Amino acid sequence: MPSSSLVTYSLSFLVTFHLPDYIQYYQNPDIEERLRLYRTSDIFLLSSNFEGFGIPPAEAMACKCAVISTDVGAIREYSENGISSLIVPTNNVSEFIKAIEYLITNPSELQKLSFNGYEIVRKSLNYDKSVAKFEQLLIEWSRSSK
Repeated sequence: MPSSSLVTYSLSFLVTFHLPDYIQYYQNPDIEERLRLYRTSDIFLLSSNFEGFGIPPAEAMACKCAVISTDVGAIREYSENGISSLIVPTNNVSEFIKAIEYLITNPSELQKLSFNGYEIVRKSLNYDKSVAKFEQLLIEWSRSSK
C-alpha cells in the first residue's frame, strides 16, 4: 500500500473536535492554497449531501487531481462517472469507501480520471466559451420575443 496522508479543508465551518495527527486541516484556505492542495493531492473527495454548483471538484480536476464526489451540485454537468470522475450516491458511505479503495489499488484508473477530468473541465468550463454561449442565448431570446 502506498504511503498516504489525509488533507482536508473547509470553507464554511470550523472543526471544533480533535482530528488525528495524520490529518492536515486547513480552515478557509485562499484560492492559491487550495490550488496547492489540489496539485499535491492524488484524489479529491467531495462528500456533501448538498451543493449549489459545487466548484471545488472542478478546481481539483483543473489541477489534474482525480475526483470522487457524491451526486450533488453540477458535478454531472462537467463530469462523467467512470470517465472523468467517480460519482457515488449521497449518504452511502460504503460506496464512497469502495470508490476510494478502487482508485488506490488501480493506479491506471487514477491516472485516467486525472487526465480525462483535466481535459473535460478545460474544454467545458471555459470562461470565454461560456460568455459566448450566454450572449448567443440572449440574442436568440431577444429575436424570439419580438
